[in-house]
Amino acid sequence: MPRVIKGSTGRIYTFAQGVSMNRTEFAYSKWYPDWFCPVYASFAGLMNIMPRCDYVPEEEADNFREAMKKSDTAWWMVEPKASSIGRFNDRLVAIDFGSTTIDQQERRN
Repeated sequence: MPRVIKGSTGRIYTFAQGVSMNRTEFAYSKWYPDWFCPVYASFAGLMNIMPRCDYVPEEEADNFREAMKKSDTAWWMVEPKASSIGRFNDRLVAIDFGSTTIDQQERRN
């Protein structure tokens, strides 16, 4: 399997893992529309089409993340950085939320 993306942790993610994360984003955007940015289309996980979201300050992103933790949603899927949260149609949404591995879940707890 070709390796295509070097993750921020220094690990190499395979092409298949990237496809899986894109498919997860597509599904979760439908299951939790109040929390996650909509994914308009996903081409077999090879590419997702999402709307552009506006930047939000770090404090606002942290508050949103804390609200997610109190809800019944999969908050641990959201990358723990301000740029993973954005404003779409006057509401905050998670933008980068396809991470599903056990290692990533444990780092966010």
